[in-house]
Amino acid sequence: MRKSLRILEVIAGMAPGFGGPSKVVRETCVALAQLGHHVELLATNVDTVGFLPSPVGVPLWEGTFHRFLSPALSSKSPQWAPRFVRDLEDRLKQVDIVHVHGLFSFPTSMAMRHLRKVGVPYIVRPCGHLDHVALQSRSTLKRVWFELLDRKNINGAAFIQAATPLEHLEMMSVGPTAPVRVIPQGVDIDRAVDAPRIIQGDYLLFLGRVHPIKGLDLLLAAYAVTPSLPLLVVAGPSLYDYRETLVAQAKRLGIESRVRFLDDVRGTVKSALLRDAIALILPSLSENFGVVIVEAAGHGTPVVVADTVGLAEFVITDDAGLVFPRHEKTLSETLAQIVNEPNDRYKAGCARLAARFQWSATAQVLESAMQRVLAGVSA
Repeated sequence: MRKSLRILEVIAGMAPGFGGPSKVVRETCVALAQLGHHVELLATNVDTVGFLPSPVGVPLWEGTFHRFLSPALSSKSPQWAPRFVRDLEDRLKQVDIVHVHGLFSFPTSMAMRHLRKVGVPYIVRPCGHLDHVALQSRSTLKRVWFELLDRKNINGAAFIQAATPLEHLEMMSVGPTAPVRVIPQGVDIDRAVDAPRIIQGDYLLFLGRVHPIKGLDLLLAAYAVTPSLPLLVVAGPSLYDYRETLVAQAKRLGIESRVRFLDDVRGTVKSALLRDAIALILPSLSENFGVVIVEAAGHGTPVVVADTVGLAEFVITDDAGLVFPRHEKTLSETLAQIVNEPNDRYKAGCARLAARFQWSATAQVLESAMQRVLAGVSA
């Protein structure tokens, strides 16, 4: 008989603007609760800029799980939140296992340190932070942070959750002593079938955080190589004012009239952008998963992704689009190819990819892994 678990999900920030990790943690809570478990989410109240308007210190019912926000002193990394460990202790009174999302933040690092101290089992999902590109790009302070705190934290986990085989491989370069398990995350796809069209005419789409690691500088350079490509739409919240850097690059390349920047898009606007694009482009330097890839596929839109993206092998296997080595000329040629393909060339493959990562299947794999940890079975 399956045991109902008391699960605590922990993340530094759960605001939608933080992208894939914040989306996944909320959907994880819902999926596990729908399997009959008692689920709570503990995060700080930080947003990408400033703080969430929701009250702190009071559990809020989200329909299937309780959300609890701890006050932070600043929205900037590493999200200092002096009350976080105390708030964690209060939640641990009714918890069997903890699922931690992300590294290099005060909330997650201090949470895992405390969990090691009190002996509560936890799983850590690094959210791509153990990728070699991510580690090399860290400041000296964060490298020291990893060696003093998060290396011990990942090694103290019941197991480390990798979203894809590629992320598993990247983790091995760090040399963790805790076991690593590949457990894909699910993706809820909100389709707004009747939403009005947002962009008139043909366009290619990037949708996600506007951040240096997303490889947008390469995408703009590739666009400049091939004048025949249609409009490029870059949509998403800008971190560290990076959008201004890209706008300046587009002007230098003489392609400012061929690139349109949109702010953070959600709901029906996001769905319409995904639905009507020729293809979604994701040229990231490093991407442990790529939630937006599954979202695009769920709208029947093919994807063009770098071979450094965790889902690249599934894009190939399911025939849901094209994969390219990260090079300006290669990307330009790949974009020209996808533009000239028949509209329905990848329709069946997109359906296969979207079905592969449904929560109905992936949540059961995560649940089973948690049950094994609590039963004392080796991960």
